[in-house]
Amino acid sequence: MWGLEFLIVDHPSLARLMLISSRVLDRPTVGYIKRHLSNLGYSKQDHGIFWHEEKLSRARNDCMDLLQKHDVSSYLLSKFYPKEFQDIFLVVKAFNSNLAKIALGSSIESYQFTKLKFGFWQEQLDRCERDMDISDSSNSILPRNMGEPVVTLARECLRKGIRVNFENLRQMIASYQHFCTDEGVRGFKDTYSICSFGEGIFSQMNYALRDALFSPKFPETSRFSLELMDCSGRERVEILLNDIYAHIGQSTAIASFLLGSRYYATSRSQVLLPLESIAKRNISQEDVLRYLQSEDPDQERDEEVREIVFDVATVANDHLLTARTKFNDLKGEIHDLVDKEGSLELKLGWEQLNHGVPDAMFLPMMNGLPTICFLEKLEKYDFEIRNPNLNIKDWRLAWKTYRSYSNRVI
Repeated sequence: MWGLEFLIVDHPSLARLMLISSRVLDRPTVGYIKRHLSNLGYSKQDHGIFWHEEKLSRARNDCMDLLQKHDVSSYLLSKFYPKEFQDIFLVVKAFNSNLAKIALGSSIESYQFTKLKFGFWQEQLDRCERDMDISDSSNSILPRNMGEPVVTLARECLRKGIRVNFENLRQMIASYQHFCTDEGVRGFKDTYSICSFGEGIFSQMNYALRDALFSPKFPETSRFSLELMDCSGRERVEILLNDIYAHIGQSTAIASFLLGSRYYATSRSQVLLPLESIAKRNISQEDVLRYLQSEDPDQERDEEVREIVFDVATVANDHLLTARTKFNDLKGEIHDLVDKEGSLELKLGWEQLNHGVPDAMFLPMMNGLPTICFLEKLEKYDFEIRNPNLNIKDWRLAWKTYRSYSNRVI
């Protein structure tokens, strides 16, 4: 693309101007650079190109800052995506972080105000999908009044030819809205209810990233996967792939609420451990709430809550084990499908894959790695949900992500 990089290289004085202003202000101000562009003889079209690049840079930085603050593990995972797909990863993850912030604040706001906030995001998605002319996406530029960083990046992804599955994003809004009016008020009935929430949020994120990585305009990433899905026996591969994403999403939801159980208890006076699991131990929600809010030792109550946490964590681990089993089956299905139905080009492509699985299929599965780390840490501390070490950033995640990506393991 003929953009900011060309302008900097083309005119040395502008390059010096960019360098000075970036050192003083962290990034060049648009108005300051525009005046100098005019003095140097650049046209309005050049101004538009610069404005476009500057707006994208700001949106990208805002989304990355959001992840660094609220979702550090996703910030790390983004580095394993090809450069051209890092924006869509930021879109999906930052979109979820924004919705989660609304859901977390719903207890101190009126339902109507919370509904308006979700409505804002619904309108943003509708507008982004409506305004983007896919048939002429390569020639379009960002409208000046589309200032929301997530939507700005989503529109840029569409412009580049990356698939943005708006239905997955809308399902996330619907799931968070349901949580705010149901489980967020009354609590989860059982682990199945948490898994249902996970399917509506985290699994949808996995599906959306898969669809983006299958974008045909980026053959280096998508060619093998698209050709494989054109084979006549692809149904089994497709089913396994969706099942893996679903199980990882449901496990992620359970781990998220286990990790956040103390926050909900102390800040919102809510218990989000499954009511059915609590009832099996013959204790009340009030007892569990007081235990989570307190730092005082209580050996009897401690043992009861540990057993509840163990039961819930076991369900999350079962979903991960199922995902791993299906992932091994997927590897075999890919090999068999290539061997029986694939062309010579597809067979050569399979031989070049990392452990027989393409990035387009595997990268969304890495979203389960933070859950794996958390469950291992929870087991290490004997399912003591009040242990402060559970909230400490896990240095092993960086190593686990590298190992997972290199060896194709989850």
